[in-house]
Amino acid sequence: MSADAHLLKTLERRNRELEVLIEIGKALTSTVDLENVLTLIMDQVGRLLKTQSWSLLLRDEKSGDLTFEIAVSPTAAKLKCMTVPAGQGIAGWVSEHGEALVIPDVSQDERFSSQFDRATSFITQSVLCVPVRSKDHVLGVIELVNGPNEKIFKDADLQILLTIADYAAIAIENARNFMR
Repeated sequence: MSADAHLLKTLERRNRELEVLIEIGKALTSTVDLENVLTLIMDQVGRLLKTQSWSLLLRDEKSGDLTFEIAVSPTAAKLKCMTVPAGQGIAGWVSEHGEALVIPDVSQDERFSSQFDRATSFITQSVLCVPVRSKDHVLGVIELVNGPNEKIFKDADLQILLTIADYAAIAIENARNFMR
């Protein structure tokens, strides 16, 4: 790929990222309905990063368990009622440690739990998972599974997802404050 073509591709991606962030910002200021805002945020994630599957899991403050709040995948209906025990799997690890993970091949990572693949007949190859953090505590995680094309996530995917996770944290906090 020539330098000009690479630059053009990079600029096109940055434009798409800006469009997504503007849409998310509009959603945050238009409603405090948590489900609507989170659905819009996650729809924008899917539009931008074009993954096979993605989900937003919220963390129970007492137990630390994660519950699938939003799941978009071929097996989303099965995931909606499932819970990830505290610290289990990649999402549980990210929630416990508050650190993002990019895993190009889950078969090479001891944190990966195939429990959900078995339960949903899905095949996970790569994962990008980031914490949704407010101040000093983790509210949940956003997990993307099997990136576009070669199925591996890139550093640029991580950077934009970290930004989107910040927006998701604001939406969660706004909704919780409104409900009090």
